Amino acid sequence: MSAPAKIPLAKRVVPFLAKWSKVGVERSIVGVKLFAANAKVELRPPTPGEVVIAAGDFAKVVKTATTFRFMNYSVKEAWVHTLVGAEIFGWFIVGEVIGKRTLRGYFP
Repeated sequence: MSAPAKIPLAKRVVPFLAKWSKVGVERSIVGVKLFAANAKVELRPPTPGEVVIAAGDFAKVVKTATTFRFMNYSVKEAWVHTLVGAEIFGWFIVGEVIGKRTLRGYFP
C-alpha cells in the first residue's frame, strides 16, 4: 500500500480562504446596511419639536434637583441614572480625545 499523495498547502488554503472571504464580505455588507438604516434615525439632528420637549425635560430635572425629590428614588432608579450619567461622561471624554487628537493634555 502506497502512502497517500500530499496535497500542496496552497491547494488546500486557497479554496478555504476564498470561501471564508466571501462569507466575510457578505456579512460585512449586511452590517453596513444595518448601520446605515440605524444612522438615518439615530444620527439626525433634533427637530424643533424635540428641542421643546428636551427643554421641558431639563426643567423637570432642575425641579427634581431643587426639591430633593431624587432622595426618594429606589436603588434601581438611582443606579440607572448613575449609569446614564457615566455614559454621558464617557462619551464626553471620547469627544475630547478625538478633538485633541491625543490622549495627553491640551499642551504638548
